Amino acid sequence: MAADPGRSRAQTKRTQMNQVALQPGKLERIIQMQSLIVQAAFDLDRFMQTVVNNLQDLTGAKGAVVELVEGDNMVYRSTCGSMNPFVGMHLARANSLSGLCVRNVEVLHCIDAQTDPRVDLAACHRVGVRSMVCTPLLHDRVPVGVLKVMSDKVNAFNDEDVQTLQLMADVLGAALGKQIAYDRLNKDRQRLSHQIARQEQENRSLLSERSDMLTVLAHEVRQPLNNASAALQSAAHLLAEANDLSAAQRLSRARGVMGHVLANIDNTLAVAALLTRSTPAEREDADVDTLIALTLGDFTAEERQRIVCERLSSTRTVAMDTSLMRLALRNLLSNALDFSPPGQPVTLSLSDCDAPLALIFDVIDHGGGIDQQGVPLLFEKGMQSTNPHNATGHGLGLYIVRRVMELHHGMAQLLRNCADGVTMRLVLPLAPAD
Repeated sequence: MAADPGRSRAQTKRTQMNQVALQPGKLERIIQMQSLIVQAAFDLDRFMQTVVNNLQDLTGAKGAVVELVEGDNMVYRSTCGSMNPFVGMHLARANSLSGLCVRNVEVLHCIDAQTDPRVDLAACHRVGVRSMVCTPLLHDRVPVGVLKVMSDKVNAFNDEDVQTLQLMADVLGAALGKQIAYDRLNKDRQRLSHQIARQEQENRSLLSERSDMLTVLAHEVRQPLNNASAALQSAAHLLAEANDLSAAQRLSRARGVMGHVLANIDNTLAVAALLTRSTPAEREDADVDTLIALTLGDFTAEERQRIVCERLSSTRTVAMDTSLMRLALRNLLSNALDFSPPGQPVTLSLSDCDAPLALIFDVIDHGGGIDQQGVPLLFEKGMQSTNPHNATGHGLGLYIVRRVMELHHGMAQLLRNCADGVTMRLVLPLAPAD
């Protein structure tokens, strides 16, 4: 394998410089400077500024620069002395002494910029430089920049200055490479953080718009249907009092259909709200009997006649979100009525639990049970069981039940599943979780 001429020249120059003895005071300054570099860890700007400030003093330079490789350019990243006004300046790698230093990986000493063809003379005039020394900064043997001292005088640097620069470059190269990598990662992290913050703001805006649309839907669609349902119920009572039972039954059936439509709207609205909700339910002390009454009021008179309530608990009030619990109970009772044979009763049983301290709601039907294949996904969104009585739905009911109970730090479970019926259980903790 052929030797790298540039690296060979650098090694030859280093061997020559090693023969130059540094003054004891200068060695101590270099050691102190290394300590300062350690203290500036993971702060790239402070790190490089520490280097150039001390290097200027050690060599008596008019100015010092750390130049970093950025594509086809060398960039004045950190400066001191007369170079301070030029921080951020770009030099083309192709026609500058710094670029040649990186390309050949060797120390370069310019005695007089006016006569040295390797330099960018226009740049030297701009910064007021007549002589300079630059040495490559290597990280894993790859040049990442140069360390350079400059003066406005001809031949301002001797061999001791060159060796000082080399010693500092040896120390700084690996450290600077790590600093650059950390700096880039930090900038990427900040950029990603800004992107995430913008995305979160956009998501909040979209959620706010969706919430506004759901509010409009609830008001403009659901409320008129509620009013129509109440009107149908009132008309049915009047017809029943007038002994027009046939018309009253038709109106009652119409109200039942409308009740199913309202339930589907409620479920759709609830899913839209519950899907993105991460905070617990807003629980307030509520009367359990009032919850039961409100839930039963969502059903037609014929359906209410089939629901048997068993109160085995003396608990009167529980901390809960009444509207959400009403929705969960209504979904369970509606499923039980749909899956039970016509005319068969459905039981809603309330009892106490000591471990954990909770109120238990059991909904018991007398249908044919749930297909075992569907049990593992029973509470997932879109899951639908085969209904022998042709009741239709969208697979949202039990998913909503599960989410409501999760928001109360409780649970919903299939307690019994057999050929003569199903028992669904809701466990509502009496003490809200911390």
